[in-house]
Amino acid sequence: MIGTRNNLWMSHVYTPLAAGIITAIYYHAFENVRSKKLVLAGFALLLMVSIFDAFGLEGLEKNNTFARLASNSFIIVLAISYFYKIANDMKTVYLDRDPLFLLSCTILIYYAGTSMASALFNQALEVSHDAARICLSVVFILNILFNAGQGFVLKRMAA
Repeated sequence: MIGTRNNLWMSHVYTPLAAGIITAIYYHAFENVRSKKLVLAGFALLLMVSIFDAFGLEGLEKNNTFARLASNSFIIVLAISYFYKIANDMKTVYLDRDPLFLLSCTILIYYAGTSMASALFNQALEVSHDAARICLSVVFILNILFNAGQGFVLKRMAA
């Protein structure tokens, strides 16, 4: 219906949706009103970047590398901000029992790794399909590790 020849347009929807869910988690983790406003402002900026990327910069026919890199950078900043918050907050004694700390650790690994693969995907696809498959393999392996980490986080939340 939208006239595209592939399903890469779905990544333009998925990227802000996934960032929105993670932003909501971190929004509720911060108690400071200023921090909450910064989180919301960062997400609003990310939405504008995603819309500009989808309809102006790369278009719907290509993988959204620019918006994905912006999203991954924003999420990594949120995770590092949570590490800073927890370093200055002495309420948490055992970090291995804090589900959001474990989530932040898995986020750093997953989003840092997929940023590299996403940045190279369109250029690798122009070179050969095998080069693009290598980028996707990195994403798939990190996705498996991220989901396994999420299972560990859910287990810690139940405990």
